[in-house]
Formats: sequence, structure tokens, C-alpha cells
Amino acid sequence: MVTRMSTQRVTPSFAAGEVLSPVVGTATVADLAVGRTAIGVERGGNVWFAGAHDLVRLEGTTLTSFRFPDGHVLSGIAAGPPGVVYLASSSGLVRFAGGVFTLFRPQHLAAAIRNLATSPSGDAAFATAADEVAMVGRYDGRELRVLSPGTGFPPDLKITSLGFDEAGELVIGAEGAVAVQRAGTWTVIRGLDTTAAFAPSIDEIAAAAGAVWLASPVGVYEYCGGTFVLHRTDRPVVCLCIDGDELWFGMRAGGLGRLRAGEVSAFMPGGTLLPQEDVTDLVRGEDGRIWVLAGGAIAFIREGEIERLPA
Repeated sequence: MVTRMSTQRVTPSFAAGEVLSPVVGTATVADLAVGRTAIGVERGGNVWFAGAHDLVRLEGTTLTSFRFPDGHVLSGIAAGPPGVVYLASSSGLVRFAGGVFTLFRPQHLAAAIRNLATSPSGDAAFATAADEVAMVGRYDGRELRVLSPGTGFPPDLKITSLGFDEAGELVIGAEGAVAVQRAGTWTVIRGLDTTAAFAPSIDEIAAAAGAVWLASPVGVYEYCGGTFVLHRTDRPVVCLCIDGDELWFGMRAGGLGRLRAGEVSAFMPGGTLLPQEDVTDLVRGEDGRIWVLAGGAIAFIREGEIERLPA
């Protein structure tokens, strides 16, 4: 089922932020061994690894730690413009720029940020929910705008993920639906898999080469030219990473998967250096490495092989 709605960009806006002062120190590879919650790659090459209350930045071969006070639980990382990194936290949106961490905590966002994505130009989008009422925010480096359901994005969506297509338009994944936007008009598509006994959620979104890829409990949806193709998997897919003409994906208790020319391959611990079978985050570095978060530990893929950081 497809529904459409037009929206107006009339939203509350905020500019002020609160400077955070984490404790800065030296980190080691051992600090990355367990307890990570997200990974991200800065435009410019630095790799960031989030724990619940800390960040570790890999700059060349140097590891630096940033430990935040209690109350700032980190759950996501996304690259902004060059030199800018965004963090999803329990307190709001955190922006790192010029060596400074700034927290934006508008009163309209009463719950922790649950989803975070950045556009091709580096603008941030994030979602949260309080009492099951979804709210979406946009930040362009100058102004933070809070969108309301029914005016800024389609209502009645239980949002599970955010992403952008190649044109920089926001894509919203939800339980049983995906919403795409063109020229201010939203299209909500439901019933993606008519053969399934339930409506799957969309748990991550990636875009490249004219296609939008959607992670779901039943596999990976490929959306191109208004048509969906489902590449089925045995385990739920929770994260995606595009690498040229290949798509890598992480599965809940199912290891790594690779989609190449329509064929799916799986990689599990035991025969590889993958730390655990529960893969929850993937991101491609500017050097071509694909960083993998598995069971809270870090590995990476280089030229199709899974490797670990040397101790």
C-alpha cells in the first residue's frame, strides 16, 4: 500500500548548545576489545569507536580516548562535513568540530536519540520517541530544527531507522513501512513483503548507484526505480555497508554477509577473525577498510579478508 502526503517545513529551531568537556587520554588497542556500541569514519579519515560513556579516535596510528561524565550514553556516530562528527547520545545530539564537543538538547526531544544519519553534504538527521510519539530533528551546522509528525514527516510511523538517498533526500524506515521524499512530498510504502506473516521493520538504510538498500529481519531490500527486490537471509539484517558494487551486511547472531551480483555469501567466526557472530555496525573507511563491530569488539575487512588490529 502506498500513501502520499505533502509537508511544510514549519518547525521550532534552536542554535545554542552546551560545551562538553570529556577527560582526554591515551588509548590502546586493548581499549577497543569489548564494550563498543558504534563505529564511524570522519570525512578526512579518522575512525571513531563509541562505548557507552567514551569515545576512542584512531588518527593515523594514534589512539585517543574521550571519556564523558555519567548521563551521556553514546549510541551512534555519523560523519558531518570535513572535520565534523555527530554523536547520538541519551542527552541529545553531540557535535564535534574544531576540537570541541557541543551538546544540543532541545526541550522538544524528551527521550534519547535512537537513530542518527547524515546526508551526502553532511547535514545530520536524528529521531527519538517519547511515549511512542516519534520526533525527527535536522541540523545543518547552524540551526537545529525539530520536525513534527503530520507537518514535517508522515504521522503514524514507528520509526526504526533514518537514512538519505543519493540526492540527499531523507528516507525513514519504520515497522512495516518505508517513507521516501521527493520535492517536499512524502510517499509511504507498506506491505513490502506480501508473502511474510508479519510486516518487517527497516533497521538500516544505505544508498548508492541509484538504489536504496534496506536492512530488515527477513533480509536486504533493494529499492530501485520504484521496485523492491528482497534478498533473503537466514538471520535478521541490522547494518549495511556499500563497497563499490558489493554490499556488506551484519546479521543478528548470523555473522557477516556479502551481496555480490545478486548472490549472498556468509562469514562466521571459527573460519575467520570475526570476533563474534552478532554484527551490529559496519562502516567503510577512506582507505577502503570496512570496520566491523561484532559482539562489542572491533575487526575490519580488507580486500575481502577479515582482520583484527594488532595488539
